[in-house]
Amino acid sequence: MLNQSQNDEVEHVRQDVETKPRAPFTDWPVQLHEPSVGFYWYLKPSILVSQSTVVHATEAVIDRHNDIVDRVLARDRRDIQADGGLFMFFAWRSVRSYDSSARARQRERMQARGRTYSRRTVLVIHPANSLLNMAVSAANLFATIVLKSRIEVVTNPDDELAKLGLQPPLPGDRVPGA
Repeated sequence: MLNQSQNDEVEHVRQDVETKPRAPFTDWPVQLHEPSVGFYWYLKPSILVSQSTVVHATEAVIDRHNDIVDRVLARDRRDIQADGGLFMFFAWRSVRSYDSSARARQRERMQARGRTYSRRTVLVIHPANSLLNMAVSAANLFATIVLKSRIEVVTNPDDELAKLGLQPPLPGDRVPGA
């Protein structure tokens, strides 16, 4: 949970708050909009999709995002375990920079969940974002060694969604715990 200082930081970092998802999610019914991070959808079998709207990732942004992940893991635990873990598809092309403390915090949050929470993670980043690409490569090494999981980095969400066969959720569906 965020303290007041972190809440203030989220408010400061927030750029123009987007109220609708961008392509390729424009036709997806919004299940959860967290203004300080972005949009979230939950699909079966145990798939969490997000699209960031932030330009700069702070520790507070990372905590808000991971709070949502943790709520999903807690609320849909049985199904997620039966499905071999949560499949996470995070379209974070809006992120252009991050604080080093945010990167460290992400590792802490991932490690706190243990080895079995994730079956696969796909992270979509902007093709020109070499800084984030390097950070994700380091996180992937950490995830592979410590968590026995892998983070795949891609730059085109449309191609990846098509390849994976991910379709919009039904209207009225909700993110567990939201």
